[in-house]
Amino acid sequence: MAFSNLHIKLQFTSRSPLVPNPGIDLSYFASSTAADITDVADLVNHVTASLIAVPSGATNKPIVYLSSVLTASATGGKYEVYDVTSHLGGTPAGSPVLIGSFSTVGLGVSSGIPEGDCIVLTLQAPYGSDVEFAPGTRPRARDRGRIYFGPLANGAAFTTDTNSRTMPSTTIRTDLCQWIKAINVYSTGPHSIPYNLAVWSRKNALMKSLQEVWIDDRFDYQRRRGGKESTKTIVGLP
Repeated sequence: MAFSNLHIKLQFTSRSPLVPNPGIDLSYFASSTAADITDVADLVNHVTASLIAVPSGATNKPIVYLSSVLTASATGGKYEVYDVTSHLGGTPAGSPVLIGSFSTVGLGVSSGIPEGDCIVLTLQAPYGSDVEFAPGTRPRARDRGRIYFGPLANGAAFTTDTNSRTMPSTTIRTDLCQWIKAINVYSTGPHSIPYNLAVWSRKNALMKSLQEVWIDDRFDYQRRRGGKESTKTIVGLP
């Protein structure tokens, strides 16, 4: 098997039955067809280890920005890797070619931050002549990918402007961008296969390498991560 195009699904485990297990999806491609499962495993080990390491040019590990509503342990995270080389159009890729666990030791703390709050990392591939808007479509959107990073821990992740608007701090924005830079291109140990982090367009049935990553100075929200209610406070009215 070639393992030229991989889709990696990272999933964290929630400690609360009311909060869904959040995840991060990453896509990689290699021009080489010489990769085998040992190269896939080496790539995944690099990606998962990056969560608990301080990237070059950063201040903190990515893991410290994730909330302690998640399980912190040597096997707190799970991963699945799919070979999508023959399924770039989005057809079912079948069973994962590799599964396993990874460490989530070092998670941050929760301090009243809603679990649906997140920071969006935008992965931008070169868009060439693709326009932002066209009749009934948005071609340039196929050149962008997003990572919804969260649920968030409190602390260095937050700051306010002169009008008291709450926003992600420069520190977390820099650290997470440097994290993407650290996992953007990786040459595996077993066979020196160079893998590139990519934007995967199912519409165009291709993966494109990245040109840049950015984070806006505002938070986003994912309703599906907000969880379910456990109780209701009801006050009868006359």
